[in-house]
Amino acid sequence: GNHDNPTLLEAPQGILKRHKVVVVGTAVGCGENDQSDNPLIIPVDGGSGERALVIAVPYLRRSNFKFDQSYEKSVADYLSSLVRAAKAKRKEGETVIMIAHLYAAGSLNGNEEGRSETIFAGGEPEIRKTTLQDRPDYLFSGHIHKRMEINGVPWAQYTGSALTMSFAEIDYVHGADLLSFEAGKDLVHS
Repeated sequence: GNHDNPTLLEAPQGILKRHKVVVVGTAVGCGENDQSDNPLIIPVDGGSGERALVIAVPYLRRSNFKFDQSYEKSVADYLSSLVRAAKAKRKEGETVIMIAHLYAAGSLNGNEEGRSETIFAGGEPEIRKTTLQDRPDYLFSGHIHKRMEINGVPWAQYTGSALTMSFAEIDYVHGADLLSFEAGKDLVHS
């Protein structure tokens, strides 16, 4: 969902749904404890009996949450509750994959000034991996345009941008990621 207007992102849903493409622009159920029926948890069938539950999390704005706790804690609680709900729904051998747009603390170093993702829309702070109580089997995240593991954790990956977004990113490898899953086997990321 990047930082785009959620309504604009979701506008072509009727057409895209016919092609089995799901676009999520609006966060649903922020601050709620029960996420079991949250439409952000999307079952994906592989066609040969494989199935995964994809948690599609759009860009989370401070305005999505109440102000009774910090933004970081609100986001961590929300993401963890979505993971718990997906894990409660999954059947044996199913994978839980989260696709999210967030900035994880420590992802950038001081030598990477001038990159477009160092500018936070609305001043949204970073999220620390230690604040997540529950985690998915795999996390694909956006926001950082460089392809890399998030804080050296193999189950969490910034996929990078498909195109160069600034001259500071000219040497980055751009492309697409493929996550293959088969019941009873390890995930394959290529």
